Amino acid sequence: MRNWNQSCCCAPKVWRHGTRTSKRPSLKKVLRASRSGSRTCCSAPPVPPGCRTAAQAVYVPEAQQLLVDVELPNHEIVPAVASYRYVAQQAKVVPQPAKQAEIHEAYARLVARLALRALDEAFSATPASFVETVILNGRVNNTDRATGQTVRACVVSVVAERKDFAELVLDEPRLDPQQCLHRLGATVSKHPHDLEPVTPVVEADLSRYRITTDTAVVATWTAGPTCSR
Repeated sequence: MRNWNQSCCCAPKVWRHGTRTSKRPSLKKVLRASRSGSRTCCSAPPVPPGCRTAAQAVYVPEAQQLLVDVELPNHEIVPAVASYRYVAQQAKVVPQPAKQAEIHEAYARLVARLALRALDEAFSATPASFVETVILNGRVNNTDRATGQTVRACVVSVVAERKDFAELVLDEPRLDPQQCLHRLGATVSKHPHDLEPVTPVVEADLSRYRITTDTAVVATWTAGPTCSR
């Protein structure tokens, strides 16, 4: 955390009002360098439709850190129907609603999986010589029914080191995504379906930096099937 605070003081020297003021590597150059190495996020299957609406990334070269803000879906993405049954007397198929507890648990698991997916893409799309740490904040946009105002709640926040993330076997069927985030030291909302927010581990004013939205990594994060070249 101390290293991040120091880097925030230095970062405006690199990115200020969208203008380069030094010869530090930009995020575009970092992503370009990764294409000549190992697997990138382009080889991963696309994020399912609706599971990620937007993403922003900021690279802090002094600390070799990538700050990622990802917008996650709200709980309405989880199906409200658990199953269907045929009623012979009525000659029709009747939906069987899912229990609220099951919907809430499914949504919590989805948030955890999407956070791990974003971390995996971030590390896969950047070479280790440029990015050692990824700071991820997952946020959900929704409407406060009491006020009608838009709410943007942070429901998961984590600082992941490349060496720690490399130890994870993400394609293991028995892997528990929630326990996995806990192992990484993530701060996760206990009730994400209610948009109960958590304090981001790192909160940066993205307006102070040059925001990347057209690079390969962000193109994939916004659920595109392929990466722009």
